[in-house]
Amino acid sequence: MFLFITHTLFCLSNYQKIAVQKMTSAKETQCQTILHLWNQGITNDQEIHRRTSIPLATIYKNIKKLKKREMWLMQKEMVS
Repeated sequence: MFLFITHTLFCLSNYQKIAVQKMTSAKETQCQTILHLWNQGITNDQEIHRRTSIPLATIYKNIKKLKKREMWLMQKEMVS
């Protein structure tokens, strides 16, 4: 009985790991898609959402990161 319970918990643990990996890869794919569109000059959050159906909250977060990165790069160039 104990071995069955341990095995079941082990399987659930592996399932959870797989689920987390899939969520991570989905978020990475969304991030890459937003970055691609951003580099193509499509910087409007509503337009990105319309084209990709990525949730707006995800788009807002990624655009915020992109803008922060652009500001950092601009400041770095000014110092150099």
